[in-house]
Amino acid sequence: KSFVTCLATEYPAVFFGFVTTSSPACIPLAQKCTDELDCQKETSSFVVPLTNLLIKTGSTVNIYCLLAFVITASGTVMPLYKWFYMIFLAMACALAVPAIPMGAIFVLPTALSLLNVTADQSLMGLLFAVYAFIDMPSTAVTCESNILCSIVVDKIERLRKK
Repeated sequence: KSFVTCLATEYPAVFFGFVTTSSPACIPLAQKCTDELDCQKETSSFVVPLTNLLIKTGSTVNIYCLLAFVITASGTVMPLYKWFYMIFLAMACALAVPAIPMGAIFVLPTALSLLNVTADQSLMGLLFAVYAFIDMPSTAVTCESNILCSIVVDKIERLRKK
């Protein structure tokens, strides 16, 4: 199929991801799109959820950067071991609330309290506003990559079987 046909088929899932900012909620639509693009069901039913999970590493980096921004903006000086501890907190935040739209930003204050950091409330309000504009296109790209990875893996599998 052509690139334009592929994009037109993927549009509902990608738009749904943009609007909802919930990548797990896009999985059924992404699988429907891969079916319409002639991917084998056993491939898409494995690849779409797997790529969705793997992309959560990007969410971890995103949350780590948000934590680092809030900590440095509040003027807090942290020892090195707490910065490493923060990596695990960011992973926990990314994996704990994947289905909740903008869920990571809601657990950010909890992560900050575990690090004994008091954040400026106006700064947190600004983060809530800005994060929505970061999360919407990010979720749309996640949904797009789920579909594209399924297409690529399906093509590779079909070539291997020949």
